[in-house]
Amino acid sequence: MKNTVFFYVKLILLIIILLTLQSSAIFSIFEVNPDFILILTLLFNLEFGEYKGMFFGFIIGLLEDSVSSVFLGLNSFVLTFLSWFLGLYKKYIFVSDVFSFSVFLIIATIIKYVLYVFFYWIFHTELLGWFLIVKLAGEIIYNLLFGTGLYYLIPFILKRRSEIF
Repeated sequence: MKNTVFFYVKLILLIIILLTLQSSAIFSIFEVNPDFILILTLLFNLEFGEYKGMFFGFIIGLLEDSVSSVFLGLNSFVLTFLSWFLGLYKKYIFVSDVFSFSVFLIIATIIKYVLYVFFYWIFHTELLGWFLIVKLAGEIIYNLLFGTGLYYLIPFILKRRSEIF
């Protein structure tokens, strides 16, 4: 019981830190930020499975929606969809090393932008034009840099035990 409570406290603190870093401009270069929440959701999905990852993606997406200026539910839908997609992807390709995680992170970032463009197009909202492609390329590079580090750091921080969740 004590380990379970300690695990959730560490997870909540990690979420708060990553949400704060993502919403601030500390790592911003030319208005491009790494998507820490996407990386954390994908790592949580790898660690705990598809359904728990989808639930985690939905909840953390709602938290991200509440602190950002996008449509309410957009990030929760995107993160839930990407968690489901990673579960589907894991059935065919074994994601066990940092290279395969990096490949999926690139695919997930591209899918995220495609979904954003689709929903912004549906709701007739202003898109960024050619800057969107530059921002996508920058976010892919950023996500790869921080995703590689978090791939090794997150399991060490959380110290997962199978009976915890």
